[in-house]
Amino acid sequence: MKITLEATIAAPIEVVWRAWTTPDDIKRWNAASDDWHCPAAELDLRPGGQFSYRMEARDGSMGFDFAGAFTRVIPNEVIAYSLGDERAVAVEFVASAQSVTIRETFDAESSHTAEQQRQGWQAILNHFARYVEARKMIQPDTLTTLFHHNRWANLRLLERCAALTGDQLDATLVGTYGSIRDTLQHIATAERSYHARITTGQPYRRPKDAPAMTIAEMRDSLSATGSDLVEWAAKVQPGDTVQVDWDGSPRAVPKTILLTQAINHATEHRAQIMGILTHLGIEPPELDAWMYFDQQGR
Repeated sequence: MKITLEATIAAPIEVVWRAWTTPDDIKRWNAASDDWHCPAAELDLRPGGQFSYRMEARDGSMGFDFAGAFTRVIPNEVIAYSLGDERAVAVEFVASAQSVTIRETFDAESSHTAEQQRQGWQAILNHFARYVEARKMIQPDTLTTLFHHNRWANLRLLERCAALTGDQLDATLVGTYGSIRDTLQHIATAERSYHARITTGQPYRRPKDAPAMTIAEMRDSLSATGSDLVEWAAKVQPGDTVQVDWDGSPRAVPKTILLTQAINHATEHRAQIMGILTHLGIEPPELDAWMYFDQQGR
C-alpha cells in the first residue's frame, strides 16, 4: 500500500531544496512534534549514496535511526530512496512562480495503521513548511542578506524605543532629523515610499493631517515593507527602472538605486536615534552584522 501526502511552501525552489537536503537544516525541522527532535543528520545526496537521520524523544526515552540509500536524485525536482526494510519513498518538488509543492509517496509498513503513518509523515512535512516560511529562508546573496539585516535592525530598534517614556521619545539632538518619535516615523514612511515606487512606480505620500504613527503602527509597517523589500531585492534586474520627478523633470531611475537608497536612508537615521539614546544615558541596541548573524543561530 502506498500513501501520498503533500504540502505547499511559499518559497523559491532553491530555498526549499536547500532546506530539505542540508544536514544543519534537517536537524531543525525533522520531527513530527515538539517532544521529538533530530540530533544528527548525515547524507550523501547521489544515487547509491547513504543517509541516516537520528530521531529521538527529547526525554531520552526512545529513539531510532531513519536510514537508507538514495535511488534517484534530480536537483530541484525529485529525490527517491529506499529504507532499510526496502520500503520505497519518492519526494517530488513541483515549483510554481511563488511556491513549491512537495508531494511525498511512501510504502506503508505493517506495525502502524495507514492513518497513523499518514498523520506522522504529514506532521513532519508541515513542520518543514513552517520552518522554511518562518525563517523566511532565501538565497544567500549579498543584496537579500542586506535587506534581511535592514528589517531586523529596524524592528530591533523599535523594540528598544517602545520602552521609552513620552519625553524620551520626544528627545532630539543637534544634527539629527528630529525627535526619536519623528525619526522612527520618517524611517517607516520613507521605506513605504521606496517600496511603493519599486512595486507600483508611484511614491507613497502620508497625508499631512494624519495623526502621528504609534510604535505598533510603525512596527507593522516596517515588518511588512521590510519583508517585501527582501523579496524584491531578489527579483529586481539591473535594467528595471521607475520614473521619478527629479527636480521637476521625469527621470528613469534604476530600481537598484532605490534599493540602495532604502538601505542607506534607514542606516543613517537609525544611527541618529542611537546617538540620541546615548545622549539620554540609554544604551542603544547592537545592530551590527555580527549581532544579526549571531541571532540567526548560524
